[in-house]
Amino acid sequence: MKDEVIVSINCLVYNHEKYLRQCLDGLLAQKTNFKYEILIHDDASTDSSPDIIREYEQKYPEIIKPIYQTENQYSKGVKIDQTFLYPKIKGKYVAICEGDDFWCDEYKLQKQVDIMEKNPDCHLCLHKVQAVKEDGTPLDRYYPDFAIEEGMKDEFEFMQYVFYGYSFQTTSYFRRIEDYREFLNSPPEFFKVSDVGDEPALLYFGTKGKTYYINEVMSCYRLNSVGSWSVKQKNNPELQKRHIQKMKEMYLLFDEYSNYKYTDQINEKLSVFDLSMILLSTNSLLKKITFFFKKSNIDSYKDLTGRAKIKLLLSLYLPFLLKIYSKIRSSK
Repeated sequence: MKDEVIVSINCLVYNHEKYLRQCLDGLLAQKTNFKYEILIHDDASTDSSPDIIREYEQKYPEIIKPIYQTENQYSKGVKIDQTFLYPKIKGKYVAICEGDDFWCDEYKLQKQVDIMEKNPDCHLCLHKVQAVKEDGTPLDRYYPDFAIEEGMKDEFEFMQYVFYGYSFQTTSYFRRIEDYREFLNSPPEFFKVSDVGDEPALLYFGTKGKTYYINEVMSCYRLNSVGSWSVKQKNNPELQKRHIQKMKEMYLLFDEYSNYKYTDQINEKLSVFDLSMILLSTNSLLKKITFFFKKSNIDSYKDLTGRAKIKLLLSLYLPFLLKIYSKIRSSK
C-alpha cells in the first residue's frame, strides 16, 4: 500500500486566492500510511489562484497534480470531474475539497480509508462538517445539523437523512473508484438534469448499498465565499426559481430510477419545492393572505421543520424581519 496512490483528492478552484492556501495546507497536512495525490483543476481563474497552485506544485511535485485552463470550462457546460479529473485519477478512493473549503483533521483520510478497507460492502463514507464564516471564523452550525449515531447505515436509513435536507457537505464525501467510475461513465438521468452535483451524488451512492457515518468534525465549509454558487443565487430570484425547477425534475427522475420505493418522501420534497416557488413568486398581499386557505399548502407546511416554518411565515408576512433573522442565524 505504501508504494501506490490510494486516495485521489479532487480540488476544484476558481478565483479562490483568499482561501486556497488554507485549503491546500489542510490537504497536505494529512498523516497517512499510504500515498495520496491532489488533482487541482483551475478553471481559468482571473485572480492569483494559478500562481498559488504553481508555488505548491514546485514544493510538492509528487503530490500536487494541477490542470490549468485558459478558458472557463464550467461556463461552457463542461463536466469538470468527468472530462478532466477522472482520466487522471490513480487512487483506489476519491475524496473532495473545493478551493474555498478546507480539512481540519490531519487524520481524515486515514480514518476514511481504514473504514472502507474494513467494510467492502460500504460504498460511501461521510463525516460531520462545521460551517465557518467567509473569514474562517468557526460557527455553531454543522452538517448534518441533527444527531446521527456514528456507524454503518443501510440504504433506507441513510436515504431518510438525505431527504431531510442539505445534511451532508461535499468535503466529507469519500467513495470507491469503481463506484465513481460507474457513476461518471453511465450517469443516471436524474444526475444529468440537475444543476448541482452534491445532492444527486448522495442519492446515487446512497442507493448503492451501505454508508458509514463518522460523527467527528474533520472539515469546514465556508459560507458566503466570494463568487460561490450559493452567493450568486442568494439575491437572484430567477436563478433560485430555475434551481428549484431543476431539483423537482431531478427528484421525479430519481423516483423512477429507484423504482418508486421512496415516492412518499419525494412527494414531501416536491411540496417543499412548490412552497418555495410560491414564496419567490408572491408579491401580492392578497395571495399572501389567502396562502393558507389551500389545503395543499397547509399539508405541505406541516411537513416543514420548525426553522423552515419560521422562514416561510416571515417571507410571506414580514419580509423585512426575514433579513434580520437570516443575519442572526449566519452570525451564530
